[in-house]
Amino acid sequence: HELCGQDFWAELRSAWLRKPPSTGEEATSHEARSSPRRPPPLTDQERTNLRSVLISVESPYPRLRRSYPLGQVVAVAQTTWQDVADDGQSVARLAEAARHTSQEVLERTLSVGSSIAKWGQGLVVSAASALASSSGAAGSGSPGGGASASSSLSSEGAP
Repeated sequence: HELCGQDFWAELRSAWLRKPPSTGEEATSHEARSSPRRPPPLTDQERTNLRSVLISVESPYPRLRRSYPLGQVVAVAQTTWQDVADDGQSVARLAEAARHTSQEVLERTLSVGSSIAKWGQGLVVSAASALASSSGAAGSGSPGGGASASSSLSSEGAP
């Protein structure tokens, strides 16, 4: 073929459009018109709409109110997901604090329960010795009566 590169592309384009080939001046003016322009910044409503669409996870999904340039969508997505990640770190810190607090409550409850059990055991031993001493004084008239009551109470009080 005789044409290469941009000339070949222009020839194919003109054939596809069914128009005569464009001159070099028209091509440069077209390139100038199609050069990337910076889109206008998003309004707060547009940003909110875009964020709600990006973070939705259940249907019915919100609709975009209009189409947006891909660069703007990517920028909003990055900031949105960065905010979500920061919130996730906050939640992780809160969960860690809750776990630590519940572990502390469990340990203190165990300590209190153990103290109550020891106190109760001491109370039983104390009551057993009081009963043994009272039955020993009352049962001194019968031979061996006080010793058997004392030994049976102390065996009951033992864990």
